[in-house]
Amino acid sequence: MLIHRLPEMSYISVYQITSPMCSQTRSEATSRFRAVTSRPPRGDHSRHVATTSYASDSASPELRDEPPSLVPLVPPESPVPLGPVLREVPPALVPVSATGARLRCTADGDPAPRISWLAADGSELSDEPGVRRVLGDGSLQVWVSGGGRGSQMLRCRAVNTRGAVLSHPVTLMSASGGRGGAPRLPATGELTAASGDRFCLTCAAPDFPPPHYTWFREREGRLQPIRAAGSAGPSAGLMSWAGGAALCGRAAPEMAGAWLCKAYNGFGDATLQLRLHVETELGITVKPAVLVAQAGGVAELSCRTSDPAALTWWHDGTPLPATGGRLVLRGVTRAHAGMYQCEATRGRNIALAAAELRLADSAPELQYTFIEQALRPGATAALRCTAAASPAPRIAWLLDGQPLDRFLPHHRYRVTEQAAGAPGAVTSLLNVSVSAADGGRYTCRAHNALGSAEHSARLDVYGPPAVRALGAVRAVAGDNVTLFCPYSGYPISSVWWRRAGGGAPGAGGAGGAGGAGGAALHLRPARARDAGRYTCGVAAPGGATAVGDIDLQVRNPPKISPFMFSSELTEGSAAQALCGVSAGDKPLHFSWLKDGRPLPADLQVLLASCSPRRRSQIEEKSLNDFSLLVFPALTARHSGSYTCRVANHAALANYTATLSVKVAPAWVTEPADAAVLLGAPLRLDCAARGNPAPALAWHRRLSI
Repeated sequence: MLIHRLPEMSYISVYQITSPMCSQTRSEATSRFRAVTSRPPRGDHSRHVATTSYASDSASPELRDEPPSLVPLVPPESPVPLGPVLREVPPALVPVSATGARLRCTADGDPAPRISWLAADGSELSDEPGVRRVLGDGSLQVWVSGGGRGSQMLRCRAVNTRGAVLSHPVTLMSASGGRGGAPRLPATGELTAASGDRFCLTCAAPDFPPPHYTWFREREGRLQPIRAAGSAGPSAGLMSWAGGAALCGRAAPEMAGAWLCKAYNGFGDATLQLRLHVETELGITVKPAVLVAQAGGVAELSCRTSDPAALTWWHDGTPLPATGGRLVLRGVTRAHAGMYQCEATRGRNIALAAAELRLADSAPELQYTFIEQALRPGATAALRCTAAASPAPRIAWLLDGQPLDRFLPHHRYRVTEQAAGAPGAVTSLLNVSVSAADGGRYTCRAHNALGSAEHSARLDVYGPPAVRALGAVRAVAGDNVTLFCPYSGYPISSVWWRRAGGGAPGAGGAGGAGGAGGAALHLRPARARDAGRYTCGVAAPGGATAVGDIDLQVRNPPKISPFMFSSELTEGSAAQALCGVSAGDKPLHFSWLKDGRPLPADLQVLLASCSPRRRSQIEEKSLNDFSLLVFPALTARHSGSYTCRVANHAALANYTATLSVKVAPAWVTEPADAAVLLGAPLRLDCAARGNPAPALAWHRRLSI
């Protein structure tokens, strides 16, 4: 049993090393693998990855019992972010003995991330008897199967609803046993260690009788022997392990170079030349750590490293084609949200840093919708809609443009809603036990404070034709309007429209769509004269028909007559703005804004039907068709943009004009007399305000 208890390390690695020829001899406890054990990186623990490297040959002994040492990434006291952050990952190279190895990976996040393991091609690893098993805590147990040799690369992935992050690549090295004789060693080997980390140069030859070891350091073409631990010279700070089979110490830049190990016994000797590469710690940061982007806008992340390195980018564990220190995303959509990682590679040193991209408040977007279908009476229809927005949307269901409960009994339908996984995504499921009269045009409408989105499709139920009563349908003049015939029954051979009074529908800009897939009347645009009663009829192939009426009300939105302020208004003069409406249904409701906000309290607007009340600042006189804004005495603070808003039951209209009050120049800082010593610096201040902004000039008056 060989125990490494190295100072200032987070863990102790315990290995059982045996020789195939004589497992009872303690001096035979040797190993052919070479390892670099990393300590936790300094600085930002959440953004750096320390590495452990191993090299081995085909005659490596068996390593038993303990898993490879772990590299802590985030101190326990670190705050837990929303996106996943890796806390603990395996070292970069892991030897797999005959008894296997366990790889541990943990992460923090809210909600708690799910741990999985990916192969080199990005596919997720699953359990394979005798080869690997994913344990309940996310650890991966691997075994050497079929006498496998060589190496295999994989990564740990942590994923939650905020995104996914990957660990650095982890290479599994097979360590199978061999037989002894004269010492056998590879001719050369390489080892890379980070500056300040513990490392071990190993020269284990599992042969009998056990070999003796001698170490040398090559300097300027000369070999200098390495003596006992604690001595001065090239061996300073180094410790010998297992009778010289390993030479361990703390890596420093001056230790880089060639090292020579000689193993010998009564049967012969062997020499191994190792080259040690010492790398300074690779620091990496991504800014900003959390980026909130507007939908359709541009998002930019910046990746910086302490030393030159090759950079690659990942999004939720998927590699991106972008390289370099800047990642620019144009036309941001909800699909861009998630976790982004920058991976820096310099030689064998790999470091990662992560950032989260969130989408700012946005109107709903439909991500999944239902399709048209035809069912038999008594069947259950399942209609699903998924929408995403920020804040999360609400989803409502309609039948022929009306709430479901107007046509369907409550006991025959059920609506369930749940989060869809991604932030702000909601899925709504409508289940209906259908009858022949339940056919129609079903709509799911997602809405939040920023807008709405909807999807419609027909659900047809076998049965005779029928047209349900809808009542009045309201439209705004000038908008394109489509009327759908609210019919049920299936199959249907034709749909037609008529306007009350016998005329064909659509005098000017209107058209009807016939056939079983039609049922739409288009008014492009709707006009006041299009208001009235429309009749739609449907016919079945067998000759059965049904008709129904729809009352169309076309409302006129307010139309504001343009107004403006004089460009020659000065401080103290009077002004007024008349906001009049040239068209629009009554009643009309007027309101005013200054610079996009309600009028300040000290510029209060008073509403009077006929005889307005007067205030020293502003008066408003409102009648049925206009609103008058009066400024009895203008001041500089009255300058700004004034918006008149007019609303009726059809729409809201607004018009904006700019008021600019000319103000004579006035001193903000008036120059004052000053006395100064000859040769000393002098500063004279001068500042003024006015509208337009005054031009400042200096003049010097010489007194004789």
